[in-house]
Amino acid sequence: MMASNEDHPHGDETVGVPITCDNWRNKQLNEAKDKIWSEIKRCFDIEENRRDHCLKLAGKLLRGFRTFLSTTFLRDTEGTFVDAELPSKYASLISPKEWETFKSKRKTQEFKSVSETNRQRASSPAYPYRKGRVGYGRLEQSILTKENSSETSLPAHVLWKEARVGKDGKIKEDVQQIFEKCETLSQSIVPYEDTDCRSILSRALDVPEYSGRERERDRAAGFKDTSDKDSINCNFQPTIPEGISPCHLYLARPTYRMVGKGKVHNNLGELLHTKPLPTGSLKVSVDIALEKDALLPHPDDVSDATLLGDAIGSFVAWPTDLIIVGYETPTKSKAKDKGIAREIESVASQKEIPVAKKTEISKRTGAKKKNPSNVGVINTYMRYLYDKLMGPRGLEQRFSFLNPMKTNLTEMIRKPDEVRMYVVERFMADTDREKLFFLPFNTGDGGHWLLVAINPFKEIVYYLDSLHNDWTTYPAMKTIVDTIIQTVRAQRKIQVPKRKANNITWNRVECPRQRNNIDCGYYTLRFMKETLLMDRTDIPSDYFDEYRCAYYSKDQLDEIKEELCQFIIELQVL
Repeated sequence: MMASNEDHPHGDETVGVPITCDNWRNKQLNEAKDKIWSEIKRCFDIEENRRDHCLKLAGKLLRGFRTFLSTTFLRDTEGTFVDAELPSKYASLISPKEWETFKSKRKTQEFKSVSETNRQRASSPAYPYRKGRVGYGRLEQSILTKENSSETSLPAHVLWKEARVGKDGKIKEDVQQIFEKCETLSQSIVPYEDTDCRSILSRALDVPEYSGRERERDRAAGFKDTSDKDSINCNFQPTIPEGISPCHLYLARPTYRMVGKGKVHNNLGELLHTKPLPTGSLKVSVDIALEKDALLPHPDDVSDATLLGDAIGSFVAWPTDLIIVGYETPTKSKAKDKGIAREIESVASQKEIPVAKKTEISKRTGAKKKNPSNVGVINTYMRYLYDKLMGPRGLEQRFSFLNPMKTNLTEMIRKPDEVRMYVVERFMADTDREKLFFLPFNTGDGGHWLLVAINPFKEIVYYLDSLHNDWTTYPAMKTIVDTIIQTVRAQRKIQVPKRKANNITWNRVECPRQRNNIDCGYYTLRFMKETLLMDRTDIPSDYFDEYRCAYYSKDQLDEIKEELCQFIIELQVL
């Protein structure tokens, strides 16, 4: 954590903290922390209210660097201590005396004992987490969505138990015992008479209370800690309804825009993770992140969340003037939503994605000016994905769109040669790299929308149908796609045994399923968006863990519609 400033305009001053520092909270480090923060501000345009969060991350980096030095240079492959010399790579950052002190601390029996205890605890936890890469926030959100609950969170011990249910649905006896103990404790606590400051879960596990754990005692017992009257937040806003209300979340920089949806908690005395809320802000639970990479207005020091996508399923502070109560946005059309007009054929490649002009749309569809659902929805939203996701994230080298106007079922039956020629030309333009092509496929004559994603490099086709049919429903489509891949294979001069000439892999993906007869288009658009967000050219057979669900909620579909409406207005189509 030390950096030499030989090129610094202010001289040869060194900014940092020695690796022998074991307590990041030591007040003697305040001067060094001030220097670190000054360097951060010198290099980045960053607001002052992010100081504590940045320095907290710096402390974690210091701990990580110490661990790296120990495991890389002071241990052999069997974990035995090695009395190594100061690595020349870090000689400009670490003095010989500092290195010797650092080594001597790691030779002590006390350090070895603590290290071994931590290693054993990490390798074999008493109650292992069983939900893979799905974090607590997304797990909580999926449970609430599945149960169609109006609540914004689950009790900590309920979420803890759900996180330890295996794929077979079974719960281990020791986990069930802890849960039952929590249930008993939740019924026995008497508000204002309880002197144990630990949460219910901490008591059941018999562990200390950590600052990052929400006070389940307060939530379960139905009261807030009012022992420190001066610390209670008085940010109650009379302009926002009292209690809990659905809301849209906006940011003003670099442009004013909606970035998420959630619920605002406007109650007198509301706290955030047992701490007062920042002035001018309210407590918000984040349900949906429209812009997952958006920076939080106030970083969450408890969960270390800095991006909106990291805060899904948790509480954050949000500026009051950037909260819009209700699920209607100022830019959303009030016309009745009739779903995506299936008869609309749209231009889709990144080279062919201009939005149709207003007069052209009106002539083709008879669309009224205020109804964004009856314009070239597929076309426009793919343009949105290209402008807002693919371009900014550099995904053009990994993903592309095919023109559904030229590849729908009607065209495949009437003009199969033209369809083959068009798609082969598109595929052959990118033979030097692996790429996933999105083909929003329409069955024609006002039919059904589904997504066919093709990886011609690996000769894999992913079939995502929100009605859960398979490709045998449209044999003409499958025949043409297979022929196209075989043609590309021949033009790339790839030799395969004759018996394997037809070995093209088709994967039917168990994607979310629509519950009516009008949402197929929105499902297709969301499939493309989620694949881009995952930045994966392979789509798992059971869909992505992060987005797996039985069906999309109204909010998830509204998210697509709102993005579309705002983008249309941004392009001044209406």
